Amino acid sequence: MTEEGHHLGLIFYAVSYTFLALFFASKAYVIAAGILPMAYGDAAASMVGERYGRRRYRLIADKSLEGSAAMFFASFFSLTISLAFFSLFYPFSVFDKVFIAIIVSAVATLVEGFSPMGFDNLTVPVFSSLTFLLLDGGI
Repeated sequence: MTEEGHHLGLIFYAVSYTFLALFFASKAYVIAAGILPMAYGDAAASMVGERYGRRRYRLIADKSLEGSAAMFFASFFSLTISLAFFSLFYPFSVFDKVFIAIIVSAVATLVEGFSPMGFDNLTVPVFSSLTFLLLDGGI
């Protein structure tokens, strides 16, 4: 793997995490809705796409359907597990949030498909958390 496109990616990841922590510190599950699709979903997409990606497509960056599927499922799984954890501390049921987790995972996958290398570290967390907030009635 090369370092091309990853120079700003690390900075964007830190900026997006800082932004989410600054504005949503009292709702850690909103931060998780932004960060987990990036951390687990994008990592799974990269690993699966590089190893098993056969069906390629190009929106802005070169992607694979297999990598995008991994992005969706890893995002959904990590977000659902985190919401189950946060339901122990916040007054909501994880079952009330499963549909939201599906939509957030789909949005994260779509945004990642449109984001060139590195920029997904900014766009995925922001769009994922905003989607979560919109669907959860937080905005």
